[in-house]
Amino acid sequence: MFFVALVEFIMRRRRKALGLFLLAWLPMTVLIGRENRWELRAPLSTYGHLRVVQWNVYWGKLGWEKIVSELQKEQADIHILNEVPKDFDATTYAGQLGPDFSATHLGTMAAAVRGRIVAGEWVINRVELKICQLDCLVRGDTLRIFIADAPASLWIHRHPQLLECMEAIRSRSPDLVLGDFNAPRLSVAFQSLPPGYSHAYDVAGSGWSYTWPSPFPIFALDQCLVGPRIAPLEYFIISTSMSDHRRQVLEFDRTDSLRPDT
Repeated sequence: MFFVALVEFIMRRRRKALGLFLLAWLPMTVLIGRENRWELRAPLSTYGHLRVVQWNVYWGKLGWEKIVSELQKEQADIHILNEVPKDFDATTYAGQLGPDFSATHLGTMAAAVRGRIVAGEWVINRVELKICQLDCLVRGDTLRIFIADAPASLWIHRHPQLLECMEAIRSRSPDLVLGDFNAPRLSVAFQSLPPGYSHAYDVAGSGWSYTWPSPFPIFALDQCLVGPRIAPLEYFIISTSMSDHRRQVLEFDRTDSLRPDT
């Protein structure tokens, strides 16, 4: 309705534009208040933490070399990328991050870890939704990661796909679920996560939670879900001119069941 009001304003129908703006303001205020949290979160743990970054890089159209440079500065242990360039080379990318990294290319997605990717397989591989499972050894810890990618088409009904994703989480118990779902965090399916799972933003984030479209994001389309073996320390979203999506960053601790000395 805001966009309709803007069109009316441009067409010089000012009274109609004002009326539409006032009608849209109240529900939009309620939505923003519900979907965003403003209080600072205290860290849940101080054990040696890991960092994961997820970013839809928009096919690298806005400067792939600059994107790589930004990701190198993150010093993350896990990189999850959506919409990688068509000529993306996993071996080259791993080398750009460091000699202790390994990487894999998964259609329009890619992943790199500071350690070793032990196994990988498709959980869902359809036009409507793609989810890949990676079992990784990262700095001595075993982690199971789901990487998700969904098309932006408005003609695809998201709810059935998200329900299937929730069922896959229940059956396979990943530690992290990250990616571009092209579905808001307040989607019905995201409100009924499997037992022990939560949104990283709800546990350890604050501030403006929307990831698309940059530079004026109004939708939380990129998600980061954490399982019961993960303790989020800090979650934040970074704005950038290198993509139409903001990138997610999660600092997290491992619970006792993940630590190598247990």
